[in-house]
Amino acid sequence: MVRHSAAELLAPCGIYCPLCPRYQSQAQSRCLGCRWDPHREFCREYHCVTHRRLMYCAECEAYPCANVEVFLAWDSFVTHRPCANNLSRLARNPTGLLRDLRQRERLLQEMLRQHDDGRSRSLFCRAAALLPPALLKECLAVPRAENGCRGRLLQLAKQAKIDLELRQPAPPLRVGCPPRRRLKARPPASLPRPSRGGAVRGARPARPAGSGRHLRR
Repeated sequence: MVRHSAAELLAPCGIYCPLCPRYQSQAQSRCLGCRWDPHREFCREYHCVTHRRLMYCAECEAYPCANVEVFLAWDSFVTHRPCANNLSRLARNPTGLLRDLRQRERLLQEMLRQHDDGRSRSLFCRAAALLPPALLKECLAVPRAENGCRGRLLQLAKQAKIDLELRQPAPPLRVGCPPRRRLKARPPASLPRPSRGGAVRGARPARPAGSGRHLRR
């Protein structure tokens, strides 16, 4: 398995891949990372920084541009919430940011190794991305028991007023955005359309009774 550096694992938009549930997933649909997964072809930020030969959006002269502002404001995936702070810290102190992210990654790996019960992996990822490292260390000190670390995480997050729900409610529709128009369903092209008089266009007139060739002598 290729070991990537923290600078490479930090996506152009500020997501740190090792703290994302999709990156830590054990399913076949597991994400390989924002810079290596085939789904990067659908990422606007990835294409933008690649075209400009940059690593991160924060390195661009146009940052913060409209694309980044829309992404930060409208993305409801909770582990993407630190993106804005990561990009801001990246511009001021990139070494300190990468050190902090590596520390969170190590705490997450230790949490998964000691306390993963098969259903808490996503919660641990969200907690590692949002909670301060001091609280994560406190949770690691909890004895391994039924819902021990999981329950402590939820308790500390509630005390710190940090929501660990996987997705946040969708934001309201922006003012001034026209509603989408509903297109009327058109009949298939293979079916003839009736005219105003009720007759079907292109249809042959009905033959009178007894006009068939097999009835002629």
